[in-house]
Amino acid sequence: SWVILANISCKSHINDISSFFDRFFQLFPLSGRYLSEYIKAEMNYKNTDWIVRIQNILKSSLTNCLNVDLWYTYMDFIEITQKGNISVIEDCFEYVIKEIGFDVTSYPLWAKYID
Repeated sequence: SWVILANISCKSHINDISSFFDRFFQLFPLSGRYLSEYIKAEMNYKNTDWIVRIQNILKSSLTNCLNVDLWYTYMDFIEITQKGNISVIEDCFEYVIKEIGFDVTSYPLWAKYID
Protein backbone atom coordinates (compact mmCIF):
# COMPACT_ATOMS: atom_id res chain seq x y z
CA SER A 1 0.00 0.00 0.00
CA TRP A 2 2.92 2.37 0.63
CA VAL A 3 4.14 1.84 -2.93
CA ILE A 4 0.71 2.68 -4.35
CA LEU A 5 0.60 5.86 -2.27
CA ALA A 6 4.12 6.76 -3.32
CA ASN A 7 3.25 6.31 -7.01
CA ILE A 8 0.22 8.56 -6.63
CA SER A 9 2.16 11.10 -4.58
CA CYS A 10 4.91 11.41 -7.18
CA LYS A 11 2.37 13.07 -9.46
CA SER A 12 1.28 15.65 -6.87
CA HIS A 13 2.54 19.13 -6.03
CA ILE A 14 5.64 19.17 -3.84
CA ASN A 15 3.87 21.02 -1.01
CA ASP A 16 1.30 18.22 -0.85
CA ILE A 17 3.79 15.35 -0.85
CA SER A 18 6.69 16.46 1.30
CA SER A 19 5.22 15.28 4.62
CA PHE A 20 4.18 11.97 3.06
CA PHE A 21 7.67 11.35 1.70
CA ASP A 22 9.33 12.39 4.96
CA ARG A 23 7.41 9.55 6.62
CA PHE A 24 7.91 7.18 3.67
CA PHE A 25 11.71 7.61 3.79
CA GLN A 26 11.75 7.00 7.53
CA LEU A 27 10.24 3.58 6.81
CA PHE A 28 12.04 2.88 3.51
CA PRO A 29 15.34 4.80 3.56
CA LEU A 30 16.84 2.75 0.72
CA SER A 31 14.08 3.25 -1.81
CA GLY A 32 16.23 4.71 -4.57
CA ARG A 33 13.46 5.05 -7.12
CA TYR A 34 11.28 7.15 -4.85
CA LEU A 35 14.21 9.13 -3.47
CA SER A 36 15.04 10.02 -7.05
CA GLU A 37 11.44 10.94 -7.90
CA TYR A 38 11.11 13.11 -4.81
CA ILE A 39 14.39 14.92 -5.53
CA LYS A 40 13.24 15.57 -9.10
CA ALA A 41 9.99 17.04 -7.76
CA GLU A 42 11.95 19.29 -5.39
CA MET A 43 14.17 20.43 -8.27
CA ASN A 44 11.15 21.16 -10.49
CA TYR A 45 9.28 23.26 -7.93
CA LYS A 46 12.32 24.93 -6.33
CA ASN A 47 10.54 25.79 -3.10
CA THR A 48 12.35 27.73 -0.41
CA ASP A 49 15.43 25.88 0.82
CA TRP A 50 15.11 23.23 -1.93
CA ILE A 51 18.88 22.97 -2.33
CA VAL A 52 19.40 22.31 1.38
CA ARG A 53 16.57 19.74 1.45
CA ILE A 54 18.06 17.86 -1.51
CA GLN A 55 21.57 18.01 -0.06
CA ASN A 56 20.28 16.49 3.19
CA ILE A 57 18.48 13.71 1.34
CA LEU A 58 21.56 12.93 -0.73
CA LYS A 59 23.90 13.01 2.28
CA SER A 60 21.79 10.48 4.13
CA SER A 61 21.02 8.17 1.23
CA LEU A 62 23.40 8.33 -1.70
CA THR A 63 26.18 6.02 -0.51
CA ASN A 64 23.78 3.74 1.39
CA CYS A 65 21.38 3.25 -1.52
CA LEU A 66 23.23 1.97 -4.55
CA ASN A 67 20.61 2.88 -7.13
CA VAL A 68 21.69 4.14 -10.55
CA ASP A 69 18.60 6.37 -10.93
CA LEU A 70 19.47 8.08 -7.66
CA TRP A 71 23.06 8.66 -8.83
CA TYR A 72 21.78 10.02 -12.14
CA THR A 73 19.49 12.40 -10.25
CA TYR A 74 22.46 13.42 -8.12
CA MET A 75 24.34 14.39 -11.28
CA ASP A 76 21.35 16.37 -12.53
CA PHE A 77 21.32 18.21 -9.20
CA ILE A 78 25.06 18.93 -9.42
CA GLU A 79 24.73 20.22 -12.98
CA ILE A 80 21.89 22.55 -11.97
CA THR A 81 23.50 23.89 -8.81
CA GLN A 82 27.07 24.05 -10.19
CA LYS A 83 26.19 25.43 -13.62
CA GLY A 84 29.36 26.64 -15.29
CA ASN A 85 31.68 25.12 -12.68
CA ILE A 86 33.15 22.49 -15.00
CA SER A 87 35.81 21.23 -12.59
CA VAL A 88 33.24 20.46 -9.86
CA ILE A 89 30.96 18.73 -12.37
CA GLU A 90 33.86 16.64 -13.72
CA ASP A 91 34.94 15.70 -10.19
CA CYS A 92 31.38 14.62 -9.37
CA PHE A 93 31.14 12.57 -12.55
CA GLU A 94 34.37 10.77 -11.68
CA TYR A 95 33.08 10.11 -8.16
CA VAL A 96 29.77 8.76 -9.50
CA ILE A 97 31.45 6.55 -12.10
CA LYS A 98 33.76 5.17 -9.40
CA GLU A 99 30.78 4.39 -7.15
CA ILE A 100 28.49 2.75 -9.70
CA GLY A 101 31.20 1.01 -11.70
CA PHE A 102 29.98 -1.08 -14.59
CA ASP A 103 26.46 -1.69 -13.36
CA VAL A 104 24.38 -2.92 -16.29
CA THR A 105 21.90 -0.05 -15.83
CA SER A 106 24.57 2.65 -15.67
CA TYR A 107 24.80 3.27 -19.42
CA PRO A 108 23.02 6.70 -19.27
CA LEU A 109 25.58 7.97 -16.75
CA TRP A 110 28.51 6.69 -18.80
CA ALA A 111 27.06 8.28 -21.94
CA LYS A 112 26.56 11.59 -20.12
CA TYR A 113 30.09 11.38 -18.71
CA ILE A 114 31.60 10.86 -22.17
CA ASP A 115 29.66 13.81 -23.61
